[in-house]
Amino acid sequence: MDRYDLEQEQTPSPALVSKCQENPLREISSMWNWWWGRPCDDGFDNKTAYTLGWFRTTMPTSALGTLSYNTIQRTEDVIGKESGPRTLYGHNGCSNGFVATAHVIPDSHTAVVALSNAADAGDASETASQILLQAIFDLKLTIDLIPSLEASIADRLKMHEDMVKEWTKHRDVSQCDEAVSEEILGTYVGFGASYIHIIRSETSVSGLAVRFADQEASQCELGPYNKDALSFLPLDHHAKLERGMIDWDYWQTGIFTFLREGTSFDLDLPASRLDFSLSTEAPTEGPAGIVTQVNELETRKHVVGLRWKWDEFDHPGLWVKTYENISQSEIDNIVAKFTGVYREKVKET
Repeated sequence: MDRYDLEQEQTPSPALVSKCQENPLREISSMWNWWWGRPCDDGFDNKTAYTLGWFRTTMPTSALGTLSYNTIQRTEDVIGKESGPRTLYGHNGCSNGFVATAHVIPDSHTAVVALSNAADAGDASETASQILLQAIFDLKLTIDLIPSLEASIADRLKMHEDMVKEWTKHRDVSQCDEAVSEEILGTYVGFGASYIHIIRSETSVSGLAVRFADQEASQCELGPYNKDALSFLPLDHHAKLERGMIDWDYWQTGIFTFLREGTSFDLDLPASRLDFSLSTEAPTEGPAGIVTQVNELETRKHVVGLRWKWDEFDHPGLWVKTYENISQSEIDNIVAKFTGVYREKVKET
């Protein structure tokens, strides 16, 4: 809070800088500058930024609530339209069963924190926080924020409905082969130390389930989806929330696409393919200019990895299936090449 006046000139405190030599947070002065800005077409043109985990803006602005679970930020719902400007820091959070909002107003040494144990289709904590901000600072005009919350609830439910429709449109269980279950079983590793375990399940339609890391509570049943693809996405909205998938609104988020040796893997971009091979022949250069051999194994396996895409605008993640003779460095190398090829194709397109 004491850094607020100095921040107005975008200059870190000399005292703060001098302590940085001993402070383990050596880039702490960067917290008082911004690196991500977001313009708002609301007529106020108050600067908004996100820096090192904190959202910063100046009221009045429609940016308030941008990081919340509410999807609707309407100009007509902006609080404090007829009040003076106030710089505000904050953040929102959502997790399994609750949502939270924290707002800090440095010039008055005031903080508003709202917690809610109801994480459904809207963010009650954000709405409650803005209601409190209006009351504490007597902001004018007073806005009834309940209609905005109701609009966000309806929008969230519509997003889930649309996601299920898209998921259903791409599903074709006639392409599924029950015989692949044994091939898919095993542990997959990605990002250096992230483990996905495909295990047997007596209650799953496919006979398989997924367990993330070694957390038993994370286990989800896998259902048939398409050729070499299984899904663990709950289609019921409340079941999805109970699984902690509160902000999942993209139909591919709950789908694993399994990769086979010696076949090209389409990355949804023109001329972007990555070949996997477990043969004992010498490594060869693939179409993307990378080595296509994964490892030499005495026992040939068909499934060599899986793709998992979390977001419509994100590149898919790659998990490599672990075998007795494949090392962690080889796995890291494969993942790095995969990611690099994808990013190069993104730049080209």
